[in-house]
Amino acid sequence: MTTQATIQRWFEHAKGDYFNLYFAGLVFGGRPGESPQKVMSIQLTDPVLVVRFGSTERLTVTDPKGVKLVAANSLIIAEASDARFGWHYYGKPQLPENWCELIYRRQNSSVQVICLGPLSSGTEEFSYDGKAFVEIHKAGP
Repeated sequence: MTTQATIQRWFEHAKGDYFNLYFAGLVFGGRPGESPQKVMSIQLTDPVLVVRFGSTERLTVTDPKGVKLVAANSLIIAEASDARFGWHYYGKPQLPENWCELIYRRQNSSVQVICLGPLSSGTEEFSYDGKAFVEIHKAGP
């Protein structure tokens, strides 16, 4: 199955449901279930996948490779050039100055995380054991 067909098949099952996002093994929001995202739409314009969630949240994956479905509920992206998750700062007006973004970039055996936003910006790096670069797993039962 092609990357596009795999992603489209996942979306058919995922639309309207809530999912936890994982980047290089780390869950967005701290722990599973703390920040699930409601899948609203997808766009795949080679080589970029964009998944839009509930309000303004957006996941952008550049050059996704090794894309597979697990039990029709989880989308696994083994490799990518980078992954970006962005949202408007919660509780603030949805203006450009309130946009937050986490950018994940693989660098050999580590992942660089760039944090952009109105409250904190900076870069950190953590070791990477080669797990799937992006995982989107259905939240809850």
